[in-house]
This record gives sequence, structure tokens and C-alpha cells, in this order.
Amino acid sequence: MAQSWTIILWAQTPLPGRVLTAMADHLSPQRSAGLYTACLLCALERLSRVFDVERGHQLILALDDMSAALELSELHAEVGDWQWMDQGRRPAAGRLAEFWRALPPGPVLLVMGGFPAFDLSSIKAVRDAELEPNSLLAGPTSDGGLWLLGASQYPPAVFEAIDWQGEKVYDQLMMRGGFAGCRIEPLPVAAPLDRYRDVLRLERELAGSDEPALARLRARIRRQLGLE
Repeated sequence: MAQSWTIILWAQTPLPGRVLTAMADHLSPQRSAGLYTACLLCALERLSRVFDVERGHQLILALDDMSAALELSELHAEVGDWQWMDQGRRPAAGRLAEFWRALPPGPVLLVMGGFPAFDLSSIKAVRDAELEPNSLLAGPTSDGGLWLLGASQYPPAVFEAIDWQGEKVYDQLMMRGGFAGCRIEPLPVAAPLDRYRDVLRLERELAGSDEPALARLRARIRRQLGLE
């Protein structure tokens, strides 16, 4: 029987002036927030299709400002089976480890909110595999970070030794995991959406997709970029 997973979408609350601020020369704060919302909606939909709560999976949307998130009607309308949780009030560097440590025992898959076009076949393979004890899953980004992190159980010797806000988080994970004797399974590399050109690239890449969720994402991106 397949394992039951706890799935966490770890994200910023999509508020104007708080997300995708590096795009300020090209997009208004409102459009940047709309763009980040589009990414979250796409990730929520795609993960929900892979991890069905009817099969025992738990879906958690973890946001950094829950009180503000409760006012976002567009996000509310699409959440569905996802449970909303606050990331906690600790400094960002230790927040993820503390949040994970408080979860019930069992395999956890954490996906970062700014990576909606993740490789779906890899996610399905994770769902269908039996994750061995002391195993870690790591999805690296092209700038040295992580877009995905998975573990069969919470590994304090690894997670609590990582500077999650520092540089080369993926390299830190590989080193600390190796020291702890973990078996680390890498997933495909993903590119972050930090800059305006990153969004333009994603819009072009999505043009050939026949997946409905990605087609809707492309349409939302085009609206926020003023291309429609």
C-alpha cells in the first residue's frame, strides 16, 4: 500500500509590496501580487491532482502572514481540501525546521510556492514510491536553492544545521545529509521566478503545454503582464 504523505506548499502571502519585489521596474506591486497568486493557484491545483485527500494524504498551505491571507478572496475560492497554517513567528532562517518538527510523524513533501511548473512526473513517482527510512528528496534550483524537500521522518541533525536563508542551501543539504548518513535522491532542477525575464521565459515555455492547470497559469501570467 502506498504511503500517506503530508504535502506542504510553503509560500509567502501574496500581498502587494511583499512578493516578487525585484520586478518593481516592470510590474506594479498589485500585478506582482497577482502573478504570485497565479503561481500559488497553479501549484495548489497540480499537487491536489496528485495527492488525493481521499487516499489519506494531508494538504497544508503554509503562509507567512495568515491574518492577511484570510482577506484574499481569490485564494480562498481555490484552496479546496488544503488546510491553511501559519508558518510561525520565528525568524525565517529557523522557521521551516520548527514548522516541520511540529508535524505528526510520517513522510513529508514540501514544495516552495514560487515553482508552479514543477516536473509532474517526478512528483507522481515520489507519491508511488516507498520512501525508505533515512531518505531525503531534494529538488535543486538553478541558483543553488531548493524548490522541493522531502523526508520519511524529520532529520534534526540535517535540517537544524542548515541556514535556510543562506546561499547554496542545496549544497548545505547534500553535505549535512551526507554527514548524517542519509540517502539523498535528487529531483530535476527548477529555475526560480525572481526576475522579470524569468516570468517571460516561463510564459514562453508554457505556450506548448496541454495540461489545463499550466494553460490557466499562462493565461493568468499574460493578464498580469498586460499581454491580453
